[in-house]
Amino acid sequence: MIPTRVATAGLLAAGALLAVGTPAALVMVKPSMAVYLQHPAVVLPALVPYGLCAAIWLRRNAAGGFGVVLAAVLFAGTVVTHGPVLWSPRTFGGDMVALYFFGWALAATAAVLLASAVGWVLLSRAKSRGARQA
Repeated sequence: MIPTRVATAGLLAAGALLAVGTPAALVMVKPSMAVYLQHPAVVLPALVPYGLCAAIWLRRNAAGGFGVVLAAVLFAGTVVTHGPVLWSPRTFGGDMVALYFFGWALAATAAVLLASAVGWVLLSRAKSRGARQA
């Protein structure tokens, strides 16, 4: 059995690699898109949801189970949204493709913040309920 912190870190690293690697792979197929896809405003925001999830859920006192689930959902979302681009990179193009990657990073960051807030509320309620019963 893999410890939850290791699984969480692995899923976050794989998702971050996929989120940054997909625009890089698209640039290899279409070099003319390098102007759009290698800009720091596209590459750096792609790492934010993974770094945020790691900062919140990889701490020593964080509940491991919720962090693994959140990392798995984030990785699955990245696979679903970036997979078609890797599957058929020649069909994606234009100057708005960078907005696609930036929009995904923004939506994923908002989802991580919302899910983390819900998770912390649920975990704190369960902890206080357990303290009352003991």
